[in-house]
Amino acid sequence: MNFMRNVKGLVVFIFLFANVVMFRSNVIAQRSTSIQGQQTYFNKFANNLDRIKRGEQKVLPVGYYFDEGWKDGAIYAKPNTEIQNLQLRYCVLNQEFEFIRETDTLSITKPVLVDSIKFGDKCFIYTNYSNSNHVESSYFELLSFKGYMLLQKYDCKFVKGKKQVSSFEEPTDDAYLITSRFYLKKNDSPAVLLPKSKTSFFNMFGNRKEKMKKFMKVNKLKRSKSDDLSKIIKYYYYLNTKS
Repeated sequence: MNFMRNVKGLVVFIFLFANVVMFRSNVIAQRSTSIQGQQTYFNKFANNLDRIKRGEQKVLPVGYYFDEGWKDGAIYAKPNTEIQNLQLRYCVLNQEFEFIRETDTLSITKPVLVDSIKFGDKCFIYTNYSNSNHVESSYFELLSFKGYMLLQKYDCKFVKGKKQVSSFEEPTDDAYLITSRFYLKKNDSPAVLLPKSKTSFFNMFGNRKEKMKKFMKVNKLKRSKSDDLSKIIKYYYYLNTKS
């Protein structure tokens, strides 16, 4: 049953984007008529990239992307829709996943319909999180999902270059730097940023903080390492389910 549904969806998907290739010259006009009329569920969150506005590789500098190369992957959409064997890349600056289909480069424009994205050996989800006093949504790498979700959020930061002020200091160019922070998500609540300070971090575990301190000390775990942090969160979940 699922197989037939996926095959049917894939056939319609290929037919739809074959029309995009055939009518490339007037794709914008076609999108509001024939293409929109035949719109599949998958097409609800996938559109052609604006190559003129975005500029592709002619304008985009190094640092925009999580990885400069394309990676094998798959998109799992809601409900029960799979698009396998894709070439994907993650534009961190725009918080967009791009992929190649036939001869077109497409981007996911409605990520709320995405259940998960397999990106090389990583898995990404799109979910909400607390940002100061606001609830926003973004892509996160899923590091651990047993009980509590340990997530890693990537951001793209512009770094202004420095002019050469003396013979002892080399000038630097403007650049984009990708940074990341860890979040914890419990059930359907928005993900929350893990505290930077050690005191606040352990206070997060409530009456289990002494056991957490001992566990981290015995196993020499560091909060700054994603693998260690996964073990910490899994142990915290174990303590909660044990009692």
